[in-house]
Amino acid sequence: FCALFLLADDGSIWRWIVRLLPRGAHNHVDLAGAAAWRTLVVYMRSLVLLALLNAAAMLPVLWFADVPLAVPLTVVIFLGSLIPLVGVLLAAALMFAIAFVGNGLVTALVLVAILTVLVQLLGNLVNPLILGRFVDLHPVVILIGV
Repeated sequence: FCALFLLADDGSIWRWIVRLLPRGAHNHVDLAGAAAWRTLVVYMRSLVLLALLNAAAMLPVLWFADVPLAVPLTVVIFLGSLIPLVGVLLAAALMFAIAFVGNGLVTALVLVAILTVLVQLLGNLVNPLILGRFVDLHPVVILIGV
């Protein structure tokens, strides 16, 4: 419910929080909040783009391996890529189960290995480039930060 109220809010909650602080700090806090919000928006956009790249790269692999439910699995990989730490693991587990039942153990293991390599490559090479460009930082700084 809080998320709904925050999404429907026109900024009055933020203005109320700023008014709680001393009057001399209002402008600084408001500017800092706006900068933080812009950074969060940029981070979320880069996260969605990376999730889309993960899913788009896995779809041809799933088709080539003739895995049943390739398109729904691609959607699960996309959604799983949006959830930090555990999302891709859960998507990989579901992909493994479906590939194991439909195509056997070897195919399932190969697909999990491909997904693991793909996520690592995109996460450690492409994501710093994307995020670095969005937030105007060098990709090495992004890698060190992560």
